[in-house]
Amino acid sequence: MTRKISKIKYTDGLLEIEIQEAEGTREEESKYRNRETPRPELDKTLQALKPEALKICELPDDYGKNMRVSGVSLSHKQDVMGATITLVKKLTHSNTPFVINTPFLPSEPYNHADQNAPTLSTITVKLIETLVDEAEEYIDGDRAQMEMTVAKPETKKKNKK
Repeated sequence: MTRKISKIKYTDGLLEIEIQEAEGTREEESKYRNRETPRPELDKTLQALKPEALKICELPDDYGKNMRVSGVSLSHKQDVMGATITLVKKLTHSNTPFVINTPFLPSEPYNHADQNAPTLSTITVKLIETLVDEAEEYIDGDRAQMEMTVAKPETKKKNKK
């Protein structure tokens, strides 16, 4: 069975991962939602996509001040991965954030005729691949390290004769 992640969203401590699984002619979609803290690398990778998303939207870097990447939507068409990146900014005078979605871009052209079509940068593709790996690890149980207090083992003194 092949498993492909179609969405990764991390907001307000809730991680949502949408998965498409296929085996033969059978296809299933499922949504994984969990509040267990992911490894820090997952959010760091999400946030590393911010300058790339701003470039895609042709926005200056300072426009992204106080914005964060909340998620990535993925598709896999003709064995080519494509993505839309979502940025959010909390607003002072609104209960809902300001949202920017990048235009959908494939990681490479779909065919020979599209060689000049816009695609995701190499950096963006590598970051998305890392993000997908982090999401896979999360699904498989790899979470943030919880703080644990470990008592120092007692040592018994031996009497010397």
